[in-house]
Amino acid sequence: MKKYTENDLKNDVLTWLWLHNLFAWRENVSPIPTGKIINGQMIFRKIQKWEKRGKPDIMCILPNKMFWGIETKSEGEKQSEEQKRFQQECPGFYVVAWSIKDVEDYFFKHIKGLI
Repeated sequence: MKKYTENDLKNDVLTWLWLHNLFAWRENVSPIPTGKIINGQMIFRKIQKWEKRGKPDIMCILPNKMFWGIETKSEGEKQSEEQKRFQQECPGFYVVAWSIKDVEDYFFKHIKGLI
């Protein structure tokens, strides 16, 4: 049986958001390779000055124009310090999800009644 990965969870969350008619997208948070190799090392694009470190994997703008960040994690994984800092500064909703149930529970407890 195939192991359920963080990528599987991201896809399930995006599907769930789409089925609930919510405007959401997956934010590419991985470094992007430039295709250049110097001294045997792959070179990645520089993180831009204004790019937010620690941003969540999935971002959603709710119908009431509020922001909802969803950070997905595989079983046993924890947030980085940059992710925790982003969560503290986030002007809206934010959830760390290890399962689709975490997303559903958060939505129905904190968001559904506001939109």
